[in-house]
Amino acid sequence: MSEGIRIRFFGRLRREGEPAIVLTAGSLSVSELRQRIAREVLTDPDCGALLAESALATGERVLDETDRVEPGSEIAVLPPVCGG
Repeated sequence: MSEGIRIRFFGRLRREGEPAIVLTAGSLSVSELRQRIAREVLTDPDCGALLAESALATGERVLDETDRVEPGSEIAVLPPVCGG
C-alpha cells in the first residue's frame, strides 16, 4: 500500500484544525493531483476556483502541471497573495 501524498494548505485555503491531509494516491501529474484535491478535499466551488489559481510546490520548487508527484511527497498549496 502506498504512503500517499501529504498536502499542506496555506492562505485562504488553510483548513481550520487540519494543517495537512494525506491523499492516498500513486504517482500523479500536478494536473491530476489538482483534480483530485478539487473533487475529494476542497469541494466548495469557491475553493476550487482558488485552487486553480494556486501554485503547488515541493521543497523550494514550484511545480509545473506536467511534473509528477510521487507517494511520500509533501506538497504545499499556495494561493495567490496580494498586498501593498
